[in-house]
Amino acid sequence: MIMKYVSFLLLPFFFCTVLEANAQKSETEKLIRSLEKAQCDAIVNRNTVALYKIWADDFTVNSPTNDIVKLEKAKEAIRKGLINYSLCESTLEELMVFKDMVVTMGSEVIKPREGAPMAGQTVMRRYTHIWLKRDGSWKLLARHANIIK
Repeated sequence: MIMKYVSFLLLPFFFCTVLEANAQKSETEKLIRSLEKAQCDAIVNRNTVALYKIWADDFTVNSPTNDIVKLEKAKEAIRKGLINYSLCESTLEELMVFKDMVVTMGSEVIKPREGAPMAGQTVMRRYTHIWLKRDGSWKLLARHANIIK
């Protein structure tokens, strides 16, 4: 009898905890979706200020050019026009939220501009992003992109 009473009293606590966790997850998903879009927009607009706010200080890319690119090399590629697109559209297909980490996966279409590899072509890629929450802000830590067409 006592167990039933205790269970009955604890039920609202567990229910509220689950609701709060789901609300937090939903807010995180919404924020990451907006950051993913902001990154694409910043790349098309060559807005390095916005990109550097999105990317972590130890940002690393397993790039479609088959090499590992650290933050400084990515910045250099933007300055040199190697990362220079007239179009960047991504379709987020999977978003997995963990405590202080989010993994996103999807597809993207880019159109490199003159001076960039594959300029003038429409390039389709698959991507995976790893986001980490650091000091209260979500930062893109790692990216893997590969060309599929």
